[in-house]
Amino acid sequence: DDASLTKDEEQILYYASGYIPKKLLKKFKPESTNKAEVLFHDVVLTWTDTENTEIELSSDITSWLDKQDRGGLVRINGQFYKFIKIVDLELRKFWSNSEVPKYKNQNVLPLFIQRLKSNPSVQAQWKNLIGDKIEKEILSETLLEETLKVWILMRLKQVIDTYIFTLKETTSSNLSRKGTPALRKTLDK
Repeated sequence: DDASLTKDEEQILYYASGYIPKKLLKKFKPESTNKAEVLFHDVVLTWTDTENTEIELSSDITSWLDKQDRGGLVRINGQFYKFIKIVDLELRKFWSNSEVPKYKNQNVLPLFIQRLKSNPSVQAQWKNLIGDKIEKEILSETLLEETLKVWILMRLKQVIDTYIFTLKETTSSNLSRKGTPALRKTLDK
């Protein structure tokens, strides 16, 4: 399914998806008294790839990532990248520019989470990612929801910003006053 993303999109997806483990590792502390939180921390830690050995990236993507890294980049493993890629491709179906107005004044986060959780491709990739690390289904679902929540919120901001920019561009081009006489010139007559 690599044909669905350009090289630039692959680079950005890999780069941005490292934010998820970074955010979740801050949320789930290893020294917590909550056993589920410690388990989540340990599982999320397996999504990172500090040695950059597991993911198969082309040399130009690796080179680009090395240039972007100023010390805080969280590199992810291949399984997590595959999961986020499927999630992102599915999310794109929900929010094309023509779809965005349908969601006006709605809290779309629970809607998108539910749609993704019920998607067979997302579920299959999640099971590949988690494996047998989490035995209880309810805990697996909780971590899936937390993971999707972080990604959706991050991507929604970008989608909304793009939509607003597009809306402003079309509105401002329709309201252009170039070629019309200035107000003072019409008042002097």
